[in-house]
Order: sequence, then structure tokens, then C-alpha cells
Amino acid sequence: RRWAHTLLANTPDDGSTSPLMTVLSRIGFAPEDPASPAPERTIRLHACPFRDAANDYPNVVCSVHRGLVDGSLEHCGKTAKDAVLKPFVGPHLCEVEMLASDTAADEKPAALE
Repeated sequence: RRWAHTLLANTPDDGSTSPLMTVLSRIGFAPEDPASPAPERTIRLHACPFRDAANDYPNVVCSVHRGLVDGSLEHCGKTAKDAVLKPFVGPHLCEVEMLASDTAADEKPAALE
């Protein structure tokens, strides 16, 4: 979380991109946001800058990534319950599912099972 806050500390909020997309881009995840105005959408992460370590130690690396997501959400007044990190949904793909407020209350804060 602190890492996300540090990355966002000196970033002007011009409204052109969300804090989450800013952090994911800066770290190197090559995020793809469908640019949907709906609160429920999926951000696809095409590149993991720590893929080799994540393959060997997914609980550790994916937990750090979850913290980046949480910190980015906190920056814009949201909580961990507003998104679910889905590691390894494909061989080279992870996803962040953004949830609507009423759906978020029923979801776990992370999909690290």
C-alpha cells in the first residue's frame, strides 16, 4: 500500500487516468482498461514485472500486488472491497475486477486462495 501511495504522491490528478491505472502502468503491468463507465469492469494485466518470482512464490508476490491495488484505491477514497485481484487467469495474464458498491460488500478483498 505504501508503495502505491509513494508512486502517487507527486502525480498530478488531472482526471485523465485513475490512480490504479497510473500505478499499474508505472510498475510495468501493461494494464488494459476497457474504459467502461460502468463501476463493474475488468482491468487486464498483460505483463507482470515480477513474473518469474510470482510463478515461484505467488502468495508473496501477488500479496504485494494486492497491496498496490489497495493503496491505489485508498488514494481515491475506495477500499479493498472495491476490487478483486485475480492472479494467473491465463498463462501471461492477471486481472483486477472492479466491483460495484453493492457487489463489493459481498466479495472477499482478494482472490488469493
